[in-house]
Amino acid sequence: MEKIDKRDLSPPSHPVAVFEARRDVEYGLGFYLDQRVQRYERGEIPLTEHILVAREGEHEAIAKRLGPTRNFVSFGSPFPGEANPQHLEVLWISSSGSMAR
Repeated sequence: MEKIDKRDLSPPSHPVAVFEARRDVEYGLGFYLDQRVQRYERGEIPLTEHILVAREGEHEAIAKRLGPTRNFVSFGSPFPGEANPQHLEVLWISSSGSMAR
């Protein structure tokens, strides 16, 4: 049996947030990542770079909440090649205006 390195089980080094996602997504991410997931709708937008799970097509609303100095890149669906019934996408959000949208 292969031994599991505890470093592989450590929580991600970046905060995770959700926007326009169902609460079961928020709570599920929090459970599996063993960290509190912030919600943009509650004004909980991390100041540092972070991962955002949001509904597809919300780029304008995300940009408005982030302001002009922050940028983002979409990685697309969290389920590549599979059904995405909740129409979610994963984005990386910068802490500064260093990347183009």
